Amino acid sequence: MNALAFMRGLALALALCAWLPASAQTPHTPLPAQALVVTASVNGQTRGDFFVMRRGSDDWLVREEDLARLGLAVPAPQTVQLDGLPHVRLAELAGLAVRLDARTLTLELTAPLHWLPRSVLAAPPTGLPPLAFTGGRSAFLNWAVEGEAASGAATASRLSVEAGGRDGALLVLSRGHTVRQADGTAAFVRLDTSATYDLVEHGARVQLGDLFTHPPALGTSLLVGGLSVSRLSSLDPFQIRHPLGSVQGQASLPSDVEVYVNGQRVRSTRVSPGEFELQDLLTPQGAGELRLVVRDPYGREQVFERSLYTSDRLLRPGLQAYHYALGAVRRAYGLRSFDYGAPAATAHHRWGVSDGLTLGLDASARRRVVNAGASATLSLGRVGVLSASVAASRAAAADGLATTLRYDYLAPRWSLALAWRRDSAGYAPVAERLAFSGLREESYLYASTRLGTLGSLWLARSFRRAHPAADLPEASGFSATTRSDRGQLAIGHVTALPGRAGTLRTSVSRSLAGPGPRQTELSVALALFLDSRQLLATGARAGGAGHGTSLQWTRTPPPAAGWGFDLAAQSDSFQSERTLSWRAAAQLNADAVRLRGELERAQGGFIASDRLRLSAAGGLAWLNGAVRFGRPVEGAFALVKVGDLAGVPVRVNGSPVGVTDAAGELFVPEVGAWWEHHFSIDAHSIPLEWGLPRLARRAMLPERAGAVIDFELARRTALLARLLAPGPGGPQPLQRATFRLDVDDGGQAGPRQIESATGLQGELYLENVPPGTHRGTASTASGECRFTLRVPADIAVMHDAGDLPCEP
Repeated sequence: MNALAFMRGLALALALCAWLPASAQTPHTPLPAQALVVTASVNGQTRGDFFVMRRGSDDWLVREEDLARLGLAVPAPQTVQLDGLPHVRLAELAGLAVRLDARTLTLELTAPLHWLPRSVLAAPPTGLPPLAFTGGRSAFLNWAVEGEAASGAATASRLSVEAGGRDGALLVLSRGHTVRQADGTAAFVRLDTSATYDLVEHGARVQLGDLFTHPPALGTSLLVGGLSVSRLSSLDPFQIRHPLGSVQGQASLPSDVEVYVNGQRVRSTRVSPGEFELQDLLTPQGAGELRLVVRDPYGREQVFERSLYTSDRLLRPGLQAYHYALGAVRRAYGLRSFDYGAPAATAHHRWGVSDGLTLGLDASARRRVVNAGASATLSLGRVGVLSASVAASRAAAADGLATTLRYDYLAPRWSLALAWRRDSAGYAPVAERLAFSGLREESYLYASTRLGTLGSLWLARSFRRAHPAADLPEASGFSATTRSDRGQLAIGHVTALPGRAGTLRTSVSRSLAGPGPRQTELSVALALFLDSRQLLATGARAGGAGHGTSLQWTRTPPPAAGWGFDLAAQSDSFQSERTLSWRAAAQLNADAVRLRGELERAQGGFIASDRLRLSAAGGLAWLNGAVRFGRPVEGAFALVKVGDLAGVPVRVNGSPVGVTDAAGELFVPEVGAWWEHHFSIDAHSIPLEWGLPRLARRAMLPERAGAVIDFELARRTALLARLLAPGPGGPQPLQRATFRLDVDDGGQAGPRQIESATGLQGELYLENVPPGTHRGTASTASGECRFTLRVPADIAVMHDAGDLPCEP
């Protein structure tokens, strides 16, 4: 029995003895208080050991300061002074139940839930190790050669080049191609050049050179040469930008909690007694039903249910997204290398004010045009999201205003989207070309519903009205904007074939406005998935004054070396004319080049035209101190190393990308940037004598970065030898001697030591000793001796080094 338990028992015995004579006193005489040390529990959860006072059989007093340690937020409790300290009588706390377990000296308290602390539980860690961004110093060069020959036209050719280099967070890129001049000669034109520095830890990017500005809600993007600062979600793909779901509940005892969203369990945890809130619930987009199950230790369950709505159009509270740019407007892009015009500046900023409100500001300006506006995205609770934007412009002394409203609702069974926009005649966005928008009013409606196994039914309506040219302001230097009224109403149905073998789509559409008479068209499309890479599709349409049919067979090239094709034919009839066209294309992905050929023919009446396109594309990359040749670099690239084993299959995200070469390496030119990738190798292709620390590697590569994915494969070897020491009758086995071998494997830390012992015949056994000369020391009761072990370069899996003399 420990001292604390003895003191508890003694205190309880003294208290009981003192209470017996006290029971004969009159009710008006206060009973003496006895001090006890008890273990306190609140609603089934142990809070620790406490000093308490007891008067009578059920009159318990605790120090006022211990209420906080007990986790009880009692509003304005009355106190009494005992031994100079304020105490609270538990019997006077309405709603509190008190019970003493005399066997364990545990004071069991059951309190109202609103007295207990409120628990807030965020999302638990994923359990995966932190994922570091991979990629050091690397460079690449992509090239493409294209040639085209067409009926009645001269043969044309073009060379395209893209070069880039990355050093950590800095990326430099430049692209260009050749164009045919008016005199028939070819000239090389620079497309764009930029230097980008990514602040990954802040999700921010600084870019210098040719860049696109962020498009405002009521405008377009602008190509400028200058400087921009932005915050991008792509730099942290694991960041959840939209508000996450949360749920509140309460438990009277320590309980297990399970959260279900649309019938699927998304979180399991344990909560303390009291009110609690589970935050950061990753729920599907749109409307959903949330069910919270609280199960106490006795198996009793409480179920809380509520509806929720999640939208990625909102930003999480406190999160900001922005893009600021300053530069000169790029003109004649693709035709001239250094044609820059008027200076321009743009600003885009959005703030997540709360879970249900996101505000934004947009501003842009260039010579003769200024545009500024504001936007708001508001959650309507369980009934969807409403967005509104307004922008004002001033261009050539003409003022303009544009407004737009958008409503979105998404549910598991149906969805609805409504959009409306209206521009005044004088509204002008900031763009490369000075012009008024010309748009008067635009509206859009889309609704869909799921019919279970029968597929989905959808309805779409769009309508656009333009300002008459006479209503637009007249301004020098502004281009005339020509728009026409257009409108269309369509209804369609899509269903999946049994076994997910394909899809069947049907639709009926009717034009509501536009040039020509109103027309109704019926279309049917059937797509069959022959396998993971092959698709067979056919379609037919009829309406108005014509009809047509089409047939297509496609086989996409694999991520690794391989080939694919695309065969298509189409027949169209309009009034009394019939046109027949077909196209055949093939693409070969070789290890070092991508080849593609395409032949087209169109024939209408007695006129036929043919077109032939041929192209070749490839790339080279500098990585790990050497140049690698392969297909064009897209996104990012990687060099996979598997020791020096040839023929090892490599997969990226489960898809085969090739096998290692004679040096045990594979160059992978196509790796998605800013996303997690799983590189894996086939364990069955690794010989038994090779040690393999792991079969998979996780990596995330920045844009156009190169990384070495090293599986750290090492060849296993076993070495046998026998230590012999000088003896009276000649060399004798060095029995049961401890030895230390200094092994130099070329590491920067210097030689490493292997310590072991010999057997009864002086034998020693070593693993994975690299080739070379290694020296060791053996120790016995009679003293020390030294020996030398020589390992050949062509060591076998099992190597017998023979007898090793050990000299004093």
